[in-house]
Amino acid sequence: MKDVEIEITVQIEKSDSLKKFLEENAEFKKEKHQIGEYFSPVLRNFIGVCPIKEWLRLGNENEKYSINYKNWHYDEQGGKLLLR
Repeated sequence: MKDVEIEITVQIEKSDSLKKFLEENAEFKKEKHQIGEYFSPVLRNFIGVCPIKEWLRLGNENEKYSINYKNWHYDEQGGKLLLR
């Protein structure tokens, strides 16, 4: 399969202990600055549903642009992301 991306995002309340752990157990490689602009089609509001199922993103990373469409798949209760 081509261009498959699996991303795990976890919200954290306090980053101090995590930063300390990473400083002691990992090597810093680089920092990136990204700007994302999100759009919804005029006839279909991507963010008008909860949980959000789709997005269309225009990305800018160091003046290099990309466009990204994501479509999440949830179980019947809308709570868990289904990986296919």
